[in-house]
Amino acid sequence: MVKTWCHIKVMKRAGRGNDPGGIPATPPGACVVECPACPRLDVNSSAYQYWKNILLAKSSQVEDTFGDNDKEYPSPCAHSLLNFFSPTDAEDPELDLASFGSLALNSKETGLGPRHHTSDDIFGDRMWHKITTMPTIFLSQIEVAVHERTIHRATFKKVNDSIDSKQAAMWSTLITAWEADPKHAPNPYGVETEPLLLEWCNARARVKRWDEQIQLLLEEMRRVIMFHMRKAEWWEDQPGRTFLEHPQYVEGANAYAYRQAAIRRAMASGCRRSWGFIASYVAPGVDEELSDGDDSLGADHTP
Repeated sequence: MVKTWCHIKVMKRAGRGNDPGGIPATPPGACVVECPACPRLDVNSSAYQYWKNILLAKSSQVEDTFGDNDKEYPSPCAHSLLNFFSPTDAEDPELDLASFGSLALNSKETGLGPRHHTSDDIFGDRMWHKITTMPTIFLSQIEVAVHERTIHRATFKKVNDSIDSKQAAMWSTLITAWEADPKHAPNPYGVETEPLLLEWCNARARVKRWDEQIQLLLEEMRRVIMFHMRKAEWWEDQPGRTFLEHPQYVEGANAYAYRQAAIRRAMASGCRRSWGFIASYVAPGVDEELSDGDDSLGADHTP
C-alpha cells in the first residue's frame, strides 16, 4: 500500500494526472526532480549553446596542450589559469552521497524494483530540498566569491603598482595573447619565465577566476528564476486536458495544476527578493553582457 501511494504521488507531481496519456504514457525521465540551475535550451537559458561551446572549446584546448608538452606547465593545476575555468563546485552532486549509507543497509534484502523506487524517492527529496534552499545557497556562494575577489584584487594591485606601467602593458599583451590561443602563443607561465612576471600573471589570473565565478553564479541564478517561471507556465497549460468525460474529476485535476503553478511563481518571486541586491553587490568587474539583456534578476514577472 505504501509503495503504491508513493508511486502515485510521484506521478501526480510529474503532471501525469493532467496528461491525456496518463501514467502508461510516462516517458523516461519524466519524474526526475530537475535542477533549475542546469542550462536547458529554450527553458531557462537562451545562451545555453554559447556557454556550452565556450566551455567545451576551452576544455579541448587544455587537453590538447597537456597531451604533447607537459614541460610547458610548471604546475599540474596550470589549466585553472585559462579563461572559463573558475573554481566551480564540480563535486557538489557527490556531497550528499555519504548520507545515503543507511539506504544500502535498509534495502539490501529488497528486490531491484523496490530498491530503485526507494532510491528515487530519497534522491528526489534531497534535490527538492536543495531547490527550496537555493536562495540561501547562492547568497553564500556569492559572498565567498566577492570576498575572495576583493582579496586578490588587492594582491594584484600591490604587484602591479610595483612595476613600470610600460612593463605591465607588455605583460598584459603577452598574457592576453596566451589566453586567446594557449596552444600556439608563448606561455607566460613557462619554466623560463622571470619570477616577477610569474607572480604578476598568477595574481591577475586569480582575480579573473573569481570575477568569472561571480559571472557564472549570476548566470545560474538567472536560470533558476527562469526555470521556475517556465514550469509555472507549463502547469498553467495543463488544466482542461484530462477527465473530459468525468466532470467530477476535472475540478480536482485543474486545481492541482494551478496550485503547482502558484508554487513555482512563488519560488521565482522568492529568489528575486532574496537576490534583488546582488547586481549592485557584485558590480565591480562583472560583465553585464552575460545576462544577455535578461532582466529576470531584478524584475518581478509575477502577474
